[in-house]
Amino acid sequence: MAVLDQHLDEGRLEAAATVLRGLLVQRPLHLPAYERALSLTWQLGSFRECESMALRLLNADPLNLTAHTVLASLAERRTGPQSDESVRLWQAAWHLKPLNQEIRQHWLAAQGNLELDIPALGFLRMYGRHWPEAASLFAQLCEQYPEREDWRLAWVISLWRGYEREEAWKMARTLVNRNRYLLAGWHILSVVGDQTDQAIAQTYTAMLDPDGSHTQHMLGFEFVPAGSTVPQLEAPASNEMLRRCLYL
Repeated sequence: MAVLDQHLDEGRLEAAATVLRGLLVQRPLHLPAYERALSLTWQLGSFRECESMALRLLNADPLNLTAHTVLASLAERRTGPQSDESVRLWQAAWHLKPLNQEIRQHWLAAQGNLELDIPALGFLRMYGRHWPEAASLFAQLCEQYPEREDWRLAWVISLWRGYEREEAWKMARTLVNRNRYLLAGWHILSVVGDQTDQAIAQTYTAMLDPDGSHTQHMLGFEFVPAGSTVPQLEAPASNEMLRRCLYL
């Protein structure tokens, strides 16, 4: 992966493609490689392959911004910025990153409305780490749209990050029963599931994300909360003046 990223950073696209082909032969479910392969395929102009690759990536990570933007860009190329398909796909990308300037421009060209709706507010609450509020918004959405796996996954992550572990575990189990390649669900089960859950989950996470890098950056922030405690600032044990001011 280090060699691959160096090739990509330095613009050696053909060399990067060679490394990627070898990596995906050895690890055909490796999500960080899939995400880089999608970006590289787009840069090389192999648009026919991009759609299949983006859909495969979304199957394992329904909140993957790279895949959403590639699908929306392909629709825009095929049918124009204001077609029903373009509007639907750019809206999904905008919901994930409502403040991203490039995505906002595409969404404006497609539909012209930047007023925050419930999904956009939900993801903003997630990025602001307001987990109970985010969970409440996504619960409301999933009641109305039970078929939306992406919003249900956002709900599970919000519960997990808000330390509602029992509920997150139950929902994660349901999700992986429906989709055996759902990385976030398996990661939750690898931490809080029973012995059988953890054994199966570790097998899937080892195939999908062996070094944890994809999980760590999912949605742009560290995905896994602390194991036993909420992080706290250190107490000023050695600051005698502050201790006197606080009558400690």
